[in-house]
Amino acid sequence: LRVCSIVCCSDLICLFYHLTDCPLILTPAEVVVRFGDPVSVDCSIASTTDFLGMGWEAAFGGTGFEQKSSLTWTVEKVEEWNIYPQCYMTRKNGEQCSVTPDVTVYKTPDTVTLSGVDDGPMVERSAYMLDCNIANVAPLQNLTVIWYRDNEKLSTETFNGDTVTPVSVSSSLRVTADRHHNGALFRCEAVLHLGPELNLTTTSKPYTAVVQCEFIIYLFIIHDSGNYLLRATNKHGTATHTVYLDVLCKFYCLKLQKYFCMLLC
Repeated sequence: LRVCSIVCCSDLICLFYHLTDCPLILTPAEVVVRFGDPVSVDCSIASTTDFLGMGWEAAFGGTGFEQKSSLTWTVEKVEEWNIYPQCYMTRKNGEQCSVTPDVTVYKTPDTVTLSGVDDGPMVERSAYMLDCNIANVAPLQNLTVIWYRDNEKLSTETFNGDTVTPVSVSSSLRVTADRHHNGALFRCEAVLHLGPELNLTTTSKPYTAVVQCEFIIYLFIIHDSGNYLLRATNKHGTATHTVYLDVLCKFYCLKLQKYFCMLLC
């Protein structure tokens, strides 16, 4: 088998093959078609007069045997996931040979959604699982899921198998909340790799992380009474607030699972 040339179309990945033992040329030899769209492949006999005819055998779009040197297999609307059309020729001595185009039928996801975090903010240092749910995509083995935090790529997951019909799958990302993640946008992308010139991407709506930071108050004594300035800063700006702290006794807070405070007088 020898590849002679490559041609790329709008929605098709086209390769032209020349078979030394069978003078049939498929144009294109590899086809990527969306479910429900039309598809066609030309088959021609090259550089030989020693033939009676040719034909296409297929569940849909077959032509039967004809005394021609070129025939086209055509389906107006692809509604099957397994398609194996075969172009054949018959020589004058009765011998036959055939070639089969590689037809990939694809479907982009109905939805790509991000879930897994309950209502409410994340707590710093706590672990969370984010789920990317991809509904009804095919073929599975051509799918890649990519996770992002803002514009930073976090992880990539691929899927194995030979399933050609649509399936629903999910990908998970473990996140340990950090104060620097507050306001970050998490998203996932479902990418169908259908050829060197055809990658189809469906992106989830982003999840905006809200992270509660730990704040530990240590030991206060009477001499610590006075005005205190609280300053909070994030990407939206800075806010300040002044409070007066009147320490009458020693005041100590210990953080375990929750905050426990003690007065030592």
